[in-house]
Amino acid sequence: MGYFVNCIRRASESESSNTPTGLDFEKYILELQPAERGMQSKIIEADLVLWTVGSKPPLPHLEYSDVPFVIPLNARGQAETDETLRVKGHPRIFSLGDSSALRDSNGRILPATAQV
Repeated sequence: MGYFVNCIRRASESESSNTPTGLDFEKYILELQPAERGMQSKIIEADLVLWTVGSKPPLPHLEYSDVPFVIPLNARGQAETDETLRVKGHPRIFSLGDSSALRDSNGRILPATAQV
């Protein structure tokens, strides 16, 4: 099924990888707990974390685009993610909560609830 976010915190300078982007962004560390037995916990670094609360995603101003730097959205306006909640096509951007579309193994979007 994937992972639960256990903790999100700002990375210290010693933790942050020095990815040469030419831009100076804050980095975040996500501690992920497995949703299933037999899987390992993960600690990953992110440039951006989208985490929303509510009944619908607050991303209506974003539209579909062929530009590679645009967040891929589904018809509901949710960012398409993989099982670790990384936005598809953007390995250092994560989307959580109502703004994300997490799919099960059959490709169905899972409900945007805290239990998932």
